[in-house]
Amino acid sequence: MIISYKLSLKYRKANMYKKATSELTQALKKVNSYEDFEALHKDDLTQTSLDQLLKHYAGQAGLTIYNIINTAEIDQSYGYKIFRGQHKPSRDIIIKLSIAMKLNLQNTQRLLKAGQVNELYPRNERDAIIIFAINNNMSLRQVDEILYSRKQETLVS
Repeated sequence: MIISYKLSLKYRKANMYKKATSELTQALKKVNSYEDFEALHKDDLTQTSLDQLLKHYAGQAGLTIYNIINTAEIDQSYGYKIFRGQHKPSRDIIIKLSIAMKLNLQNTQRLLKAGQVNELYPRNERDAIIIFAINNNMSLRQVDEILYSRKQETLVS
């Protein structure tokens, strides 16, 4: 529990002073050059990394990295490399981690964005099934059962 709190606190400190997108948009309208904007808002231009966000959500949920990796059915060494920021996971791996942590749709979309992959899109049948499953707090196995029954690629190989 102490580790979870520390991870969450570290994330909040790293992002405490970041301005909202609307504020940055307004600031861009007021400067004469991009260099001026960059000098004033350099800290706000950095994106939260996937590993930081994963640790934050794990801490919020009070879950261990070991438990998340096992629940997501990901190889242990590969999973730890993702949490250390040493490996860029695929979209499906990020979705599996999100489901393992029981994240809501908004936080799942944030993870996908941080992982620099496409967010879930409800016009795509496979994505719509995954969105439905996330909204209904389904397990990875339950998601795969629906995907398989609809002749869609499953998340677990």
